[in-house]
Amino acid sequence: MRILVAGSGGVGGLLAGALARIHEDTFLYARGDSLQAIRERGLVIRSKAWGDFTSRPHVSDKPEALGKADILFIAVKGNHLTGCLEEIAPALSPQSIIIPLLNGIDAAKRVKEILPAASVAEGVIYVFSHRTAPGEITQTAGSLRIVFGMNGKENPPMLQEMAALLRNAGFDVSLSSDMRREIWKKFAVMGGNSAALFALGGPAGHVRTVPGYRMALQEIAKEVMAAAATEGIALDPVLPKTYEEGFASLPDGDMTSLYRDIVSGKDPADTEAESVLGTMVRIGIQKNIPMYWFSIAYGRALQGTGSGEKMLVSACLLGRCCKYSGGHNYSSKVAAFLKGQDILPVCPEVLSELSVPRPPVEIRGGRVVNQEGKDLTSVYETGVRRVMKMIDETPVSMAVLKARSPTCGVKEIYDGSFSGRRVPGKGLLARALAKRGIPMKDDDDFQ
Repeated sequence: MRILVAGSGGVGGLLAGALARIHEDTFLYARGDSLQAIRERGLVIRSKAWGDFTSRPHVSDKPEALGKADILFIAVKGNHLTGCLEEIAPALSPQSIIIPLLNGIDAAKRVKEILPAASVAEGVIYVFSHRTAPGEITQTAGSLRIVFGMNGKENPPMLQEMAALLRNAGFDVSLSSDMRREIWKKFAVMGGNSAALFALGGPAGHVRTVPGYRMALQEIAKEVMAAAATEGIALDPVLPKTYEEGFASLPDGDMTSLYRDIVSGKDPADTEAESVLGTMVRIGIQKNIPMYWFSIAYGRALQGTGSGEKMLVSACLLGRCCKYSGGHNYSSKVAAFLKGQDILPVCPEVLSELSVPRPPVEIRGGRVVNQEGKDLTSVYETGVRRVMKMIDETPVSMAVLKARSPTCGVKEIYDGSFSGRRVPGKGLLARALAKRGIPMKDDDDFQ
């Protein structure tokens, strides 16, 4: 069996290096400094699981020199998939099976769009590995588990033979015909980790120092579960807890390849930000599903982890359950407007250390009162002051706030009679922002 691996980075290099130790017909499509280094010194693997070794797969940057592959593993970044397939096409025959091992949820679909006649399996790999130098791969964590197969179909003998080879190479391998579920299970970990690192300011060790990070991790997993459900896939209900527990075992310095690319200064357009984070935000907008953490992460990825001005937004509009009734005010139109922006979500009422849910309040005579007429202005001003302190430290270019809220209302508020009557006016936070001259919109502007 002729095995071809396209991509010499963390996944492709590890895969080719491990297979080349046990299988002579292992070929690697590589370019640039990686190609030169592997030709000169071999492919160096430094693995927590296997130790250090050097292997020598057949390597070339000319697809016609690689022969016709029986199995092609695609292990490039999602943003390079189209170019890679167009280049590697001469190494394919009608009998070739393509197995993409890309981050994201739609790699196989994209392969079929580019090569409609190709036989395409789906695959996932669980590993933390990255290129530390040209021709050198370091594996730091992960179970080294690979799952692949033909979704909804019987897996052919060639895939069974491939699974046996991978087991001999040291991987934990499973064949599956329910690959959409496997793709989403993997994405819950990989995509969830990227969302956590960007939203909470990774790497893993730092995330674990952020107050409330455990709850944030569980909420990230729930966002993935909601997105998977739009395909009719019900992920295990214990996923939020198991994901949180798994994150706790990551080495302090661990980060996803996407996070590593962004913090190293790569242009976000030349990363997997779109296929990993942007995809989730788009699903949320299209299906009207809150994607609170993925929206934050996506914006920070596109803005290079968020060193510039941010967009202040009422957290409830992104699906945060912080409104007085215990629910949220998610707006897919607001989410679409904010897509790709570096956002700073706030709830001044939660920042006032008020409970969720909590009794309703309105503004009467410029003061915040409850239904019994008790003046709670000083309590609610606490959260406003905290938001303004955040703005002092992190400048914002504009604010998108919840209409008619006693803190966030921009044009109208309720009049304090608790009868539903509206009057012109601003909530406490909107007043403070207006004094600063910060432009404001509310969700009514997006209807």
